[in-house]
Amino acid sequence: MRPTKKLLYLLLAGWVVALLLGGLTAYSVAGSLEQATSGWWWLMAVLLVVGAIDALVLRKTQPLDVERELPQGLAVGTRNEFTLRLSNLTLNTVNLRVTELTQDDMQIEGLPLALTLAPEETVEVKPHAYPLRRGDTNFSGVDVLIESRWGLWARRETFLEAVVVKVFPNFTAISNFELLAHGQQAGQLGIHLNQRRGEGLDFHQLREYRPGDSLRQVDWKATSRTHKPISREFQDERDQDIIFLLDNGRRMRAKDGELSHFDHCLNAFLLTAYVALRQGDAVGLQIFGSDQKWVNPVKGKNNLNTLLHQVYDLHSSVATSDYLSAAQNLMDKHRKRSLIIIVSNVNGQDNEDLLSAYALLSRNHLVMFACLREYVIDQQLETPVKDFMGALSYSSALDFQLKRQASLKRLVSSGAIVLDDMPSQLHIALVNKYLELKRSGRI
Repeated sequence: MRPTKKLLYLLLAGWVVALLLGGLTAYSVAGSLEQATSGWWWLMAVLLVVGAIDALVLRKTQPLDVERELPQGLAVGTRNEFTLRLSNLTLNTVNLRVTELTQDDMQIEGLPLALTLAPEETVEVKPHAYPLRRGDTNFSGVDVLIESRWGLWARRETFLEAVVVKVFPNFTAISNFELLAHGQQAGQLGIHLNQRRGEGLDFHQLREYRPGDSLRQVDWKATSRTHKPISREFQDERDQDIIFLLDNGRRMRAKDGELSHFDHCLNAFLLTAYVALRQGDAVGLQIFGSDQKWVNPVKGKNNLNTLLHQVYDLHSSVATSDYLSAAQNLMDKHRKRSLIIIVSNVNGQDNEDLLSAYALLSRNHLVMFACLREYVIDQQLETPVKDFMGALSYSSALDFQLKRQASLKRLVSSGAIVLDDMPSQLHIALVNKYLELKRSGRI
């Protein structure tokens, strides 16, 4: 319980009147002053009684009921809508100020909010949770400041018990892909699904000949039996294994916007894994850096949740990543020929380690390096040089970039597939490269 500004202003006004009466003592008739002073005391007594009654009524009554509907999971770095439902249980108008109690790494848009509820009115509020970090986060309760009936007091009360909600990598790209893919509009995301119908690698079905089918698709035996042209339709080869090696070492702590490189790495992994699972391939995972985690390849769209729950609470560390050790661990666990996608932030210092890791993995597997390019380096190279310090910064950035490009070129010349893109665009580029490899028959 605490007094409102309204009560404090009334008390302040009373004291001002008292001071004025004291100052007029020398110039006033004693009887008149006594009457004014007596009236002031009566006014203050009434105010105190009214204030006490107002406080007692607020303390004894429960004017509010609060409900909250949260999504089962939140996506990091996105606006996630949830619902607060507040009901006035009294026959009087209630003034409220509402907010949600959360951790420091959670921003709530739309709160705190001032509300006025009419008698027996129910209001729904739809704020947005904007998490800045993956893992488990707490919604500790709905904090409400309730004004008394006459507005002299306010009571702070916390409704609802604390709830733990999982904050996942940004899966909105997966939702968008699913919607657009059903409408054959995945190109709006930058993903190219234009497939050469009937020219895959695995036999799918027989169907009637369509204009545009090649002669090699015609099944002449079926054509002679049915007395009409019949074509063989093929689909992309399925049952391939896609293994992701995700780096969670110190370089993945670099940020592109509000999200770290490791967050962008997980976003790219999840979208590509989802597309691969839809294609009928199996997806596995190995984390290297500070954490050493291995997830056996799984198949089917429903198993995306399995992968999601394995990575949602992982974070980058200050450890130095060992590419050769990660490659050796993978070779010990998985010998079947697969597409190995190493997602990391590489630079010129990794030259020999990367080449050694590639030489080891390429004995059994097709290897791709998906590299996150640091935005700050490109930004520095685009900044005009105006002074000596600017020249030093430009020279350092240029030297870093040239060494990095030389390292990537050596990987390409060794036979590796190299993808180099900005962190925020890596998920689209990685899906397109996977589909390109799929259609080319290399996996």
